[in-house]
Amino acid sequence: MQLLLALTSIWTLLSSAGALQCLMCTDAADPTCASTASVPCDSSQCLTATVPGPLVYKACGQPVLCPSAGNQTFSLSSTALNISFNSQCCNTDNCNGATLSLPTFQSVNSLQCYSCDNYNRNCSIRIQCKGGEDRCFKTNVTNGGITLPFLGCASSNLLQIAASNLGSIVPFPGLSTFSYCQGSLCNSAPAAATTAHLLLVLLLFSLYH
Repeated sequence: MQLLLALTSIWTLLSSAGALQCLMCTDAADPTCASTASVPCDSSQCLTATVPGPLVYKACGQPVLCPSAGNQTFSLSSTALNISFNSQCCNTDNCNGATLSLPTFQSVNSLQCYSCDNYNRNCSIRIQCKGGEDRCFKTNVTNGGITLPFLGCASSNLLQIAASNLGSIVPFPGLSTFSYCQGSLCNSAPAAATTAHLLLVLLLFSLYH
């Protein structure tokens, strides 16, 4: 038994020694991530990100968030909501110590998508996408037994997070599967919206509960 325990301890030490070390926030209640610890990761990237709130996030980088080293901007726009955040991925030990700023103003691009009017039963409002938003999307928000449509523009990297059900940075509670497409006004979805739509969407993307 002692030999088995010794071999297990040696294996653990060897495995940790070869793993990438990344900084991770140690106090979940602190939005600034002032305190960090170095932890071994089973991923090949470390991640730092700042999301609206603001909330600083540092951790091991999951593949959907860190397909490669470098900077990314994630963005989503609708009639009810505009959200964007920056992330940085790197592949050396404890390289994710930087605290990023939120994205600056993003100019409009050529893509148009449908979104929902928050005060009328109308989901055929045309909006102009911004920055790296290269896809139109549609989904439904369910809250308190009420299901409402949610349409707009998004960057493809943000939609990949939504599709992965990875809520560690951007929570997606109450959403059905995102459907997205490429090309202006490709997300047509005639459906009813209600005056509660704005409040529900803002609640959905709130980073403080």
